[in-house]
Amino acid sequence: LRRAGIKGVLIMTVAPNSPAQRVGLRGTYRAEDGTLVLGDIIQAIDGREIASIDDLYAVLERHSPGDVVKVKVLRDGKPLEVEVKLEPARQ
Repeated sequence: LRRAGIKGVLIMTVAPNSPAQRVGLRGTYRAEDGTLVLGDIIQAIDGREIASIDDLYAVLERHSPGDVVKVKVLRDGKPLEVEVKLEPARQ
C-alpha cells in the first residue's frame, strides 16, 4: 500500500458472522483467474487516521464491546463509511 501512496490497513480476512461481515466489509481474496483482489483498506475510525496496525489497535483499545464506531475504508479506490458495533475479541 505504501508503494502505491495509500495510507491505511488492508483487511486480509473477514471472520464469518463478525461485525465486519455484517456491515459488508471485504477481505482480500484470490479471483478465479488467480489474481489477488485487495480487500477494503481501513483509513480512519471515528475520524482518527489509521496508517498502521499500531494505529488500529490504539484506537480500538479506547473502545469497549458494544460501542459503535464509524469506519472509513477505501474500496476499489472509492471512500466508504460504515458503522460497526464492536464485540469482544474472539479467541
